Amino acid sequence: LLRFLFFFLLFYFFFSSRRRHTRYISVTGVQTCALPICCASQPVVSKVFFENEDRLIRLDVVYRTGGQEHSHPVELRETELANALRSISVQPQRGLGSFLLGQKGFQFPPAFSEEKVQFLASRGVDALYQATPLEEVVFYFNLPREDGIIHEITSGSFYVQGDRLHFVVANYRHGIVGSMEAERAREDPLTILGEPLYVVIPGPNGQVEKTMGWTSSFTDVRQHISIDLYAKANLVQDSTKEKEGSQDAQVSEDMTTVEKLRELDTMRQERLITEKEFEQKRRQLLDSF
Repeated sequence: LLRFLFFFLLFYFFFSSRRRHTRYISVTGVQTCALPICCASQPVVSKVFFENEDRLIRLDVVYRTGGQEHSHPVELRETELANALRSISVQPQRGLGSFLLGQKGFQFPPAFSEEKVQFLASRGVDALYQATPLEEVVFYFNLPREDGIIHEITSGSFYVQGDRLHFVVANYRHGIVGSMEAERAREDPLTILGEPLYVVIPGPNGQVEKTMGWTSSFTDVRQHISIDLYAKANLVQDSTKEKEGSQDAQVSEDMTTVEKLRELDTMRQERLITEKEFEQKRRQLLDSF
């Protein structure tokens, strides 16, 4: 009987104390659970291959819908990755310039200058060789416009699955003033800073990958394309692109000098090239006239 009374009083005081502290325990539990959730939203950086104030390239752990792991590590030649990057082009998202550039027969300008292609390819092959199946090569560019006030952010990632190079663009020449958005994109190159002004277009050996999830119909999404790394067209090195640069190589050879000047001016108005680049190319065309 004494034992029974002892355990009865013990349980009574235990449950009474638990009821008094239920609210405190629940609030504390929510805060404790929220902490790892907030921390988990930050990308896991594995290794940095290059970083300065205006660009970086590194390996990040990225969890994608579907759970399919990448074909990493993978050994690529620098020319294979460079040719795949050269095949990517862009067009304005909207506006009169988009209509003019969209005329049949016009080749859209490349997404990356030859200098950026060499930068991504030279570091990218080393990153892909050291990557694990859960890691992607992320990149970030922060370059000023002519006025020096507005900067343009270009960021995204690429990875290999099978024989295809997947290229994801979160921001392409997104204009910013200040450093807040730049820091966001530097911390996570796959974060979207705003509505895209350009459409990324794959080459003849590429295709647009569909965005997974119903949210893509209501929110800005990353642009995702894939390219066949070992297609014949990607393995042939175009000497014209090496000598004249990627922008000159995109202009059709049978166009007259006047037509070239018109298309060049259209590209300048759509900010596909800078004022300095426009003047340089215009002088070259006039000298050869």
